[in-house]
Amino acid sequence: MKTQSSEVIAKLNAINLAKGDPIVTQETYNKMMWIIDNMYLPSSATAVQDKEELLSKAGILGSNGYEAGNLLTDDDIEVVQQLALWYLTNPNDTNYHVNDEKGKPMLKTIYFNNWSGKDSNYASFADLYDNPLADTELGITRQYQAEDLYKYIIENANSNYVSNTSVTSPITLNKSNFKASQVGEEYIVGPLNMSIDTSKNYNIKELVFKDQNGNTINLTGENKLLNANKEVVDSGNILDVIGQDFYIFQ
Repeated sequence: MKTQSSEVIAKLNAINLAKGDPIVTQETYNKMMWIIDNMYLPSSATAVQDKEELLSKAGILGSNGYEAGNLLTDDDIEVVQQLALWYLTNPNDTNYHVNDEKGKPMLKTIYFNNWSGKDSNYASFADLYDNPLADTELGITRQYQAEDLYKYIIENANSNYVSNTSVTSPITLNKSNFKASQVGEEYIVGPLNMSIDTSKNYNIKELVFKDQNGNTINLTGENKLLNANKEVVDSGNILDVIGQDFYIFQ
């Protein structure tokens, strides 16, 4: 999704425009990717450690955490993570994008349905779990913890996302020995040498050369792709000569 961000954003915005929803900018997309990269997934093999790390960073666990410990269930955390994504994707919708008087993201009261199949029985955590007679406030504390997690996720997405939308190409073109040699009325240019950094997660579908007018040079017609021995590469596909010297016959 990172390496195909333009394609994904275009698809998202086609849907959003049809629905009249706000478009997703590259900045918003990068923030969403930060949330996804740092998401707690209960099914992960490292779920126990991931959960403790996330809740500690959010100030829920640890030396400065809550006396009651963590009260959030896995479902609660997944809901908060989803709401954080909706905060970013719905900047004009006050159901999902709400800030406090200081401009900080604010989570509305979460209403919880504790009765499966009954849509009318929604209540807040406080209504469900606080017990004034026993002087317990586990419900409202659970809401506070959800708010802390929500703020942590959004504020860190805003602070830590990669804002530079330029990408580093995995391709290096070496043309240090490049020259043009005339053969009759035609020219052979090269040698060129192209390498690909396989450590970068790219899916390269096609490589082409373009002329000074931006037109793609067809290397299977009058122009030819030549290998290091200046023999014609029938495919005309530059990917077939990666890592070796090659020439172009024009």
